[in-house]
Amino acid sequence: MILRGIYLARPQDSAWYYHVEQDPQTAWPEWKAIHALVDQRSSLSIDEQMFALINDKDPLISTPAKRAWSEYGDSIYRAELESAESESDEAVAANPNPALESSYGARNAFFPTANYLIENIAKIRHIPTIVVQGARDRVTPLSAAIELSQAWPELQLIIASRSGHAAYEPDTVSFLVDATNRLAKKQK
Repeated sequence: MILRGIYLARPQDSAWYYHVEQDPQTAWPEWKAIHALVDQRSSLSIDEQMFALINDKDPLISTPAKRAWSEYGDSIYRAELESAESESDEAVAANPNPALESSYGARNAFFPTANYLIENIAKIRHIPTIVVQGARDRVTPLSAAIELSQAWPELQLIIASRSGHAAYEPDTVSFLVDATNRLAKKQK
C-alpha cells in the first residue's frame, strides 16, 4: 500500500488544517474568510460549524460558506501556484466537495474515537506500506506521518523535503513512482 499526506482525523489535525493558532493580522485572506463565518467562542469545532453552514438550506448562508471552504482548501493545497479564478455563485452552490469534505471533519471521519487509526493500527500492520509525506504540507501535518510511523514500525516513511500536499509536485511524484516500483518488485 502506498499512502500520501497522512490525515489521522484527530482534533489536532483539524487544528493544523485551520491554523487555529494563527495570528489574524498575518493570516491568509482565505483563512480570514473561514474564521469570519464561525463563532470562535462556540462549543462546536470549526469543522462542525462549517458543515452546518455549508449544508444550510438558505443559499445566502451556504454559498459563502462553500466558497470560503473551497478557496481556503485551494489556497493551502496549491501554495506554490497562482490563485485560481473565483467561481460563479452557481458553480460554488453546485460543488459537492465542501459538503463531503466538511462532513468528515464534523464527524471525526466517522471514527468512534479521536485516535482510532493509531489505536487500531495492529489490524493493518501486516500490509507492506510506504508513506510519502511532504515536509511543507499545510493540509496534513508531518507530525501525523511521524506518529503513524512510530506506531507502525514496519511502515516506511519517506519525507519529501521540498514538497507540500499536492501529489504532482516533482519530489512527491518521484518518490511515489519509486515506491510503486519497489512494492511491485516485492510482489513478483
